[in-house]
Amino acid sequence: MRAFLTRRDGATAVEFAIIAPVFLSMIFGAIVMGIAIWSTSILNAVAAESARCLAVGGRACTSLPTGCTRDAETCFVMTLADRRGLPGLNASDISIEPAVSVGAALSTRVTLTRPFTLLGQTMTLSGSASYPNS
Repeated sequence: MRAFLTRRDGATAVEFAIIAPVFLSMIFGAIVMGIAIWSTSILNAVAAESARCLAVGGRACTSLPTGCTRDAETCFVMTLADRRGLPGLNASDISIEPAVSVGAALSTRVTLTRPFTLLGQTMTLSGSASYPNS
């Protein structure tokens, strides 16, 4: 019996079995949170580019593209999000306010929201930007 208790043959396997789930959970959690942060960054970039285009009345964001069933501005934001790597942005996730007071100036504000699921829990990511109207 004494020889059995002093042997170390399976110690590494037992230590690995204890540490591996914690370590892998931390790694996968960091990856998923990185994706959430990246998605928020893209939402902010799309909102900023859209707000600027709408505020200056650019042709790209005010002309109705072929096959679009929404207004031109919403279709522009959805297409831009698709091109930037966030496909499937719904029209209900887009808020465009053409005349918002920001300080002394009237600005165009674009706010985007997107559901994000992390380990079975859904949270809402959002991005917003304003640009002074010309």
